[in-house]
Amino acid sequence: MTLSAALPELRAPPPLAIGPIEVHAFGALVTLAFGVFHLGFVRRAQLPRGRGDLLAIAAEGSALVGLFLVLPALEGPAGAVGAGATLSTLGAAPFAAVGLGVACLATGAPVRAAFDHAALAFAPAMLVARTACALAHDHLGRASESPLAVRFASGARFDLGALEWLGLAPLVAAVALARLWQPALARRPGTTALLVLVYYALLRLALAGLAG
Repeated sequence: MTLSAALPELRAPPPLAIGPIEVHAFGALVTLAFGVFHLGFVRRAQLPRGRGDLLAIAAEGSALVGLFLVLPALEGPAGAVGAGATLSTLGAAPFAAVGLGVACLATGAPVRAAFDHAALAFAPAMLVARTACALAHDHLGRASESPLAVRFASGARFDLGALEWLGLAPLVAAVALARLWQPALARRPGTTALLVLVYYALLRLALAGLAG
């Protein structure tokens, strides 16, 4: 395979200066991802006023705690899933799940249905977040001559953020069509969350095998 057959390197746009503040694409996209999750969850959950926002905030806050406090503190063998890993196989999702579960129990919201709504909101939110990673190239894998590698100046290698973006696209398409199966899924609370979990877990494990 020639280097030209690999994927092109995407480049983030330059920071946008708003007065003394610089807005970087990575930060803007990650913030947008949280907004997409929040709005998607609240819209789907249709809980009494304020309760959907409370559950979403509990999930988002727990994810941030895991991402910025817990994962960076992992050392030794646990560091393989920590913030310094090439692409953490743990991620912030388990922390968000714990936060959402505790909030459901505290407010009396149906747990399985809440996780279904969260799973449907999670997929497009992660697609936005991984767009940021694909531009920042902060999850590089091993060198490869695969057509799915990215051709950098230093040579072709896997960009795991970009590959996860590609892997999430079919999941987001399925979520967009979820309304077609809504009646059947509603009769089996928790099924949607389980399907999304299995798909995403398999995707992350596959990507972990491409890490450097």
